[in-house]
Amino acid sequence: MKKNVCRIVALVAVVSVPLMVLGCVERKNGPELTEQGEVYDTCFVPFGHGSTTAVGYNTGKGGGVTITPINMIIPERFAIVFRCQHGKFVIDGDRGRELYKKLSKGDLVTIRYCEELEVDEGQTNAVDLHFLGADVAK
Repeated sequence: MKKNVCRIVALVAVVSVPLMVLGCVERKNGPELTEQGEVYDTCFVPFGHGSTTAVGYNTGKGGGVTITPINMIIPERFAIVFRCQHGKFVIDGDRGRELYKKLSKGDLVTIRYCEELEVDEGQTNAVDLHFLGADVAK
């Protein structure tokens, strides 16, 4: 019985102490910011399909050769590389597809983003940047 109580107390301590420490830090997004940048590069990988075979040898009891057909499907992918005062960064996936359709390499753009802020004991620090969008600069 004492052993089980000790295990429960230890488990509660292991789980609750990190939660108390991490629970003091709040994360939130700051206001929307903008900066000028450019479309440094665009990337499109078309849909692809291929097939091949693989040969395997069984060296165990009975031996033998196994021939396995392999089908490969490569989904199409889109990406945009931006360059701004924070350096270069890539947007891909569904957002990359949208941007690929409306932007071209060399376009000057207005990049919209916000900072992810970490608030801990009254001190606020920016810990990450979140891309919100980009439009051709006017």
